[in-house]
Amino acid sequence: MCWARTITGCIADGTEKDFSDEDRHGFRLRGGCGGIRPVFLRRFPAVLPFLFPFHLWYNRKNEQTEQKAMDYTQVTIYSTHAGEEAVTARLCLLGITGVEIEDETDFNEFLENNRQYWDYVDNELREKMAGETKIKAYLPVLTAPQTVQAIRQEMDAMRAQDGAHAYGRLTLETVHVSEEDWANNWKKYFKPTPVGNVLIRPAWEPLSEEVQGYTVFSINPGMTFGTGTHETTRLCVQAAQRYVRKGAQVLDLGCGSGILSLISLLLGAEKATAVDIDPIARDTVLENAALNGIPEEVLEVYTGDVLTDDMLRARVGAGYDLVFANIVADVIIGLAPFIARVLASDGVLVTSGIIEGRRDEVAQALAGHRLFPVEEDEEKGWHCLCCKKG
Repeated sequence: MCWARTITGCIADGTEKDFSDEDRHGFRLRGGCGGIRPVFLRRFPAVLPFLFPFHLWYNRKNEQTEQKAMDYTQVTIYSTHAGEEAVTARLCLLGITGVEIEDETDFNEFLENNRQYWDYVDNELREKMAGETKIKAYLPVLTAPQTVQAIRQEMDAMRAQDGAHAYGRLTLETVHVSEEDWANNWKKYFKPTPVGNVLIRPAWEPLSEEVQGYTVFSINPGMTFGTGTHETTRLCVQAAQRYVRKGAQVLDLGCGSGILSLISLLLGAEKATAVDIDPIARDTVLENAALNGIPEEVLEVYTGDVLTDDMLRARVGAGYDLVFANIVADVIIGLAPFIARVLASDGVLVTSGIIEGRRDEVAQALAGHRLFPVEEDEEKGWHCLCCKKG
């Protein structure tokens, strides 16, 4: 369900850029969980969806990290849905084959066709996507003035031929962007965060003397997964501190960067199995395990869809003392029969990613498989259910 592809495009000077799994840019639907994640990326002339859930933000990651950071001029062309292909074709003639498109029609269609993967979309993002279509290109600063002038001439020519004004105003806006900004600026907003007796610490932040008494979990989430500070993850981390017992066997469904499974190991679990549909998850989890001194022998990481992959289900096994499912309501509902099979008779299911208004629906689906809430918490409209077999 995750179609990751490498896309090679050209900047205006002919420099190739590789937009791979590690170099994506586009729209992300992100949950505070680590489940199924759609990413939306568009490049002339094709649309390539990468399936991801619900909280959206815009992001562009840096070029391959070993290369020297570069500065770019971001050119934004204001057009319409009908004008997308005509504008991108003109850009292609100028040697610009890698573009970003923010389009309300595509955005709404994407949400409508992937309803099972999200429960909530920021109003701020809806407002950003409303109205005009924005087509963005990135130009090296040294050659940007000449290329911008050429783009302006092309848009003037299009406007003159567009008597029906089907392509919109076709005006340009430019802004200077540092590649270093794309890669690193988000880090300044991610600081050590206490969640009960657990301190979630970004790998780049030094430890202070104030960490005594905390179980410190260091994380490098990269640009693909959450930082562990979303309400749903916080609720699950709090539950982990109540339910992890020494020697416990833990299953983390929709593990993302491995936050819940790795924290469980730090709290005394004997072994953790982490599963995510995104193939990038394995490397991210293992990297974060190494950051925390967790040996690979106590951790199994699988990627794939447990709902459709018989071999994966066999590898995952059963008899888990604690199962985390921090995903979204529809996926939790779909996983209910699987969770009931793999949870030990006296085990606990901790499930979150459940937005206000869907709590009863999820609880009813779990009850249909004899999983009943024994405890629950709520934070800012997100629910966490802790269930046992009844």
